[in-house]
Amino acid sequence: VVPLRLGPHGVAKQIFLGFREGEDEVDYLRGFVELARGGMKANVSPIRA
Repeated sequence: VVPLRLGPHGVAKQIFLGFREGEDEVDYLRGFVELARGGMKANVSPIRA
């Protein structure tokens, strides 16, 4: 698994995400949404086997 950059110099994709009631309290889901919205700095590096 490796991260891919989205946008002009990366993969041209959009991600649509919806939550069910109560799912916004799950830490990793909330973190993903905050990261996607630009609310936190990303510190992502490839996972090497």
